[in-house]
Amino acid sequence: MTELALILAACLGGAILAWILFMAVFFIVVIWVKRIWAWANRNRVLTDEEEAALVQRYLDEGDAYIRSLKSQAQETAK
Repeated sequence: MTELALILAACLGGAILAWILFMAVFFIVVIWVKRIWAWANRNRVLTDEEEAALVQRYLDEGDAYIRSLKSQAQETAK
């Protein structure tokens, strides 16, 4: 009976270890695929629409930053 419990525990431990190893390899592969995808797209030429959207986003972020600076200046002036 004890041998059966030990064999069962060893099999269960091996299955858990295999699952942990599989998940680690899976996440490593996912991370590497994301890195390779980013590397492959780093020099991609933007279309006119994408470039316009990017410029507009930068302008909007700049406007929001200037508004926040103005409001901070008004708060400190009070």
